[in-house]
Amino acid sequence: MSGDRPNRPVHGTAAGGPYLALPPTAVDAVASGPTRLMVIWPGFDPPRTAEAMAASVPLTGVPVWRVYLDLPAQLPGGLGSGSILDDAGIELYGAAVERAAAALPEVVEVLRRDLDVPEGPVALAGFSTGGAAALLGGGAQGTFRSVRPRVRAGRRAVRAARAVEKRAGRDRAWTDASVALADRLALGARAPTSRPGRANCYWSAAGRTASSRPAS
Repeated sequence: MSGDRPNRPVHGTAAGGPYLALPPTAVDAVASGPTRLMVIWPGFDPPRTAEAMAASVPLTGVPVWRVYLDLPAQLPGGLGSGSILDDAGIELYGAAVERAAAALPEVVEVLRRDLDVPEGPVALAGFSTGGAAALLGGGAQGTFRSVRPRVRAGRRAVRAARAVEKRAGRDRAWTDASVALADRLALGARAPTSRPGRANCYWSAAGRTASSRPAS
């Protein structure tokens, strides 16, 4: 992308999936570090699409490109449907999280080209299942580390299943392989948190820490 700085949303495709990119149009915030790109995933429950997530949590106070992606798989009925209590449900959860994280390098490469974003740190965030994708992507890739700016991230699969068990009145029916998968995705405790009520985006890459925050 070239020419004048865009001030409208951009739709495109990266790693085989659609994205919605909101430009850095914040008027009351400045980027105080090298981060110029944030990648955000929705969850299995509403908002469960990139479009819905962007409408619900546009993060207009964050002065960088905010790019919303769909998860590569969805759990029919969401986490509250009871599906996650069965092997097929937790396997679908794992597939969505792991495929999203695995596609991240290709996604970022395409976004840099499409949006004319320079090399530098990339912020990751997400809601619920999307938060787990952000955490896994941040932990698995050498140049990414996930954070949580105002967005509820990474509900552990086990914790989600326990909550569903109480509502559904039945226990989960997971095999040993499903239990191992859930344990592998239990990354929530590793993520740093931002202070409530602020759109801080703290990011670490190549041994340096950068931040993007509203101007005081």
